[in-house]
Amino acid sequence: MPALIVFGLLVLFSCKTSNNLETPGVPASLKMNFKAIYLNQPFVINKKYQVNGHTTMFTRLDFFISTIQLLSPQGDTTIRDVALLDFTSLDDSLKADAGYTVDLGKLSAKAYTGVRFGVGVAASLNAKRPIDYSDSSPLADASFYWDAWQSYIFSKLEGKVDTDGSGQLKTGITLHTGGDTIYRIITLNKTFLTGSADGQNLQFNIDFAQIIKDLDFTVVNSTHNKGD
Repeated sequence: MPALIVFGLLVLFSCKTSNNLETPGVPASLKMNFKAIYLNQPFVINKKYQVNGHTTMFTRLDFFISTIQLLSPQGDTTIRDVALLDFTSLDDSLKADAGYTVDLGKLSAKAYTGVRFGVGVAASLNAKRPIDYSDSSPLADASFYWDAWQSYIFSKLEGKVDTDGSGQLKTGITLHTGGDTIYRIITLNKTFLTGSADGQNLQFNIDFAQIIKDLDFTVVNSTHNKGD
C-alpha cells in the first residue's frame, strides 16, 4: 500500500505582497490559501476525472496541517497549533479556484524568511483525544479519531471509480491515513512581510495529480491501516 496524501504532498509557494506598509506595530491580517490543482486546473469535488484510464469522482478531500510556524533569523514563531483543510465543499470551478483559506489572525509588521508546518497531526497533539480539546479546535471532532489506531485520521480521500468500463461509478474509494510515522514537515523558504496595508496572503498550490499518479483505484480503493 503506497503512502498517500501526507507523503506525496507537493506545494508551490507564492506570496502576495504590498509595498504600502502600515505603521509599524499596527496589526494586519495574515492568511494561508490552499488550492488543489489537477492537470493545471482547479481540482473540483464531485467532478468526473480520468485517472489512470478509469473514470473517477472524488467526493471528499481533507487533511490536517499542524504546528504552523513563521521563520525568522530572530527566532521562529508558532502561530497556529492545527488547522483542518477541508476541500469537500469546493464542488464547482469558482469555489475550487478560490481554494481553502486559513486565517492566522493579525500580526504586526515584521519580515519573515519562510513558513514551516507539518502535514498531519504533530505527535504531541496526536497523543491526545478529542475530549481533551475545546469545541473550537478541529481536533475535538471525534469523526477524525480512530480508537483502534490511538491516532487521529490525518487525511480522508473518498470517491467512486468505474472499475470495469461500464460507465457506472460502482466501486467506492475510502482512503483514510494516520499515525505518527507518516507525519511530514514541510519548510518553504521565501521572504515576506507581515503588516502590509492590504494584509498578506500566502498562496499554496497542491499538485493533486502528483499525489495520486501511482494509485490504481481499481486495485487499491480502501484502507484504514495505520501508517498508510
